Amino acid sequence: MNFYIWAFIVTIAGLTILYLWVGHWGLKEIRYFYLYLILNLPLSPLVNLAIKRPIGLKLLSLFNLSEDPKLWPLWFLPIANLLAPLTEEAIKILPVIFSDLRRALKEKKQALVAGFVLGFGFGIGEAWYLAITFTQKMPEYATGSFLLLFGFFSERTMAVVVHGCMTAIVLMGFHRNFLKYYLLAVLFHYLGNIGAALYQSGRVSGEVAYIPILVVVMLIFYYIFRIEKQLRKETSIAMKEKILYQRMKD
Repeated sequence: MNFYIWAFIVTIAGLTILYLWVGHWGLKEIRYFYLYLILNLPLSPLVNLAIKRPIGLKLLSLFNLSEDPKLWPLWFLPIANLLAPLTEEAIKILPVIFSDLRRALKEKKQALVAGFVLGFGFGIGEAWYLAITFTQKMPEYATGSFLLLFGFFSERTMAVVVHGCMTAIVLMGFHRNFLKYYLLAVLFHYLGNIGAALYQSGRVSGEVAYIPILVVVMLIFYYIFRIEKQLRKETSIAMKEKILYQRMKD
């Protein structure tokens, strides 16, 4: 039950951060975008159960390896670590491909906001998927000390925000240079997962694993803030030009 409570708190925290983050853009379409957040909620269990796990099992069978990451040779970690970035960064934009939302992405501001919304939806769905999985696999934590699982809250909340940022990066290039922006998001995702892969394989402690994760998260935030700064500048210039044109017209 504890995992479900923390997943609910992650949901509230994620929605609050999303509202505060994208609300200042004042887009009329924002309510429309939120519908796609709901569509992205089940995509994490979908990609994990229907895509990542079957491919992962085939790779393990191909190299005759155990399902236990602690028994994997070091050379296999980079291969296994590539699976999540390639599949998740693609599936998160699935609602865009099969809807009219793609038309709105021609404007950079809308692409950025839509990316945040879709990524946050995926991240929140992932938090619930993991809560269900951990409750089944670790019942002692599910019924133990509530505060003991605060790490789940902090990690999942950070993951929700990062998913939003990476999907925003992908959608920024949807009508411009899709492959470039998609691979950039994959690279950020890949680098961010290195610490987790090393920890799950038993090669580093949890404390050490967080170092590369935090470094990559800061790089992602820096990149996103640069994009936002540039967009605000472009928006300000466009508004001034519009006002000047209106005055000349009058």
